[in-house]
Amino acid sequence: MASHHNVHLTVALPHEDIAFSKIHVRNEDYYFYPFNMVLDANKNIVLKSATVTPLCKLNNDQVAYVFYGDQQANYRFNQPSEEVKLITLSRREAMNAWKVRLDKDYLFVTEANVVEMNDGIHLLGEDELMFKSYPSLQCVPKGFSMIEEGDGFSLYRKNIQSVHEIVRPAMTLINEEEESKQYQVDVQYVQGAEELEDYFLIFDYDGDQAEIYLNGEKVADHFYTGEPMEVSMRRFAFPTKVVFKIIALDEEAKIYLEHWPKMTDGKACKLKNVGVRIEFNHKIML
Repeated sequence: MASHHNVHLTVALPHEDIAFSKIHVRNEDYYFYPFNMVLDANKNIVLKSATVTPLCKLNNDQVAYVFYGDQQANYRFNQPSEEVKLITLSRREAMNAWKVRLDKDYLFVTEANVVEMNDGIHLLGEDELMFKSYPSLQCVPKGFSMIEEGDGFSLYRKNIQSVHEIVRPAMTLINEEEESKQYQVDVQYVQGAEELEDYFLIFDYDGDQAEIYLNGEKVADHFYTGEPMEVSMRRFAFPTKVVFKIIALDEEAKIYLEHWPKMTDGKACKLKNVGVRIEFNHKIML
């Protein structure tokens, strides 16, 4: 769809027309806009219109409403009011936003995954971690430092004492047949990382399909699409050795692939690389 500039939206109601501020509509844009949204019934505070999308509500002593969008918010009320707190996020921030409950409602914005558990909030991320919180936490979580404040948010960063040394897995060809190859992959895990949550092996291979074996038993498989196969080692109690088997892909195979691998003598059957992605569990306790 072509972009449309200076679009003026209007909602016709029985007793009034709601006119929104002008917006620019770009290809693949999507949103919904509020109108006549009651924010405080006791004080008759109504959001007549806005060009941002509602996300959530923080039910604290001062109620806060969270909206998101990449255009000007253009909040319009039925009466002037400073009683209601409005928070406006970008679309990207909203994709990384989490509402959590500690001593009260908080809004976290972070690229980590957030899990609420009985012993606190757990943030699952890779190595160093940053998150911002509204409102500010009542105290800085252990192991974190507050590095910035503004607009009611505080930005926190995990204090990493040392850079974790990641040892690349070693891969050894242990069996080769006409239609398959087997590799042994030796894994060395990060030492001294108490917050290690998971350790993913990323197998970049060419072939028709792949299989993973532990102690002679097949535990996972994957059909080739051109994308690597990523496997959690936590799922298998962090083994130090796995066998990776590739079934050859024939150039005459009657399948659809957007991108075909490089063929050798009419076949593709090769483990090109084994990468690592490490996930850490950062616990937030107040």
